[in-house]
Amino acid sequence: MRIISIILGLFMIISCTSPKKIAKSEIRDELSDTTRVKYNDVYTENDFERLPIQLRTYFKNVGIIGKPKESSLKVEYDKGLIKMDTSSKWMNIMCDHLLFTNPHVRIVYLKAHLFWIIPFEGRDKYKAGHGNMLGTMAKLIKIFDVSDKEMNQSALVTFLSEVLFIPSACLSDNITWEQIDKNSIKATIVDSGLTVSGIFHFNDTGEFIRFTTNDRFEGKISRPWILKLEDYKNFDDYYIPAKAVATWQYPYLESDYFIAYFKGFKYNIKTGK
Repeated sequence: MRIISIILGLFMIISCTSPKKIAKSEIRDELSDTTRVKYNDVYTENDFERLPIQLRTYFKNVGIIGKPKESSLKVEYDKGLIKMDTSSKWMNIMCDHLLFTNPHVRIVYLKAHLFWIIPFEGRDKYKAGHGNMLGTMAKLIKIFDVSDKEMNQSALVTFLSEVLFIPSACLSDNITWEQIDKNSIKATIVDSGLTVSGIFHFNDTGEFIRFTTNDRFEGKISRPWILKLEDYKNFDDYYIPAKAVATWQYPYLESDYFIAYFKGFKYNIKTGK
């Protein structure tokens, strides 16, 4: 029996499909989805009339007005850093980060080296009410593959935190907006039976600087989660943040665990490269 267990274990290791191959296949499928709207015209201020003033100001400042409407976005990274827990050291990470809208999909492929030696690959995905986080070590060994109700909710609220980067998503009927005060608005998204909410915070100049939610899980535990945006710059006539920081809020501590340095946003991409 022990020999059989070892053989089965080795088979599971060898048969583990690379997250990179999975992500490439999924991105290819999304780019070829004929049900997704193919935009040919450009944004005008009238497109955003029904949205709260903070969003209208934000999109005007970003430079969306007069730009082509979009159904996909690739976020291009200059550098990424990640921590596995509050006590671990930062690791360099490479990311392919794509968003699709109507229908809403988020796919992120990431690559790092554990202990500076062991290759690690991961794929984080949301689509149609389902979230999944897959991770492998040394290209063959599956170390996690999470698909449950907590993952579904967390994946959707992560997509919600990034919708300001893909304006067509903000115009979707399944996202509602509620003004809280002059610098914050609440967004609620309903997708494939899931409902999550979060608050977008703006500074006095109209920059989106923070997203906060209580609808995200760390494992099985619901915790307040924060996405902070910093260092706005002009990239290809889009005024966008050059840095994003993801943070867990514990009872007596805020812990940053992911930092992204951006070098551009590419809309209506043709391939996943």
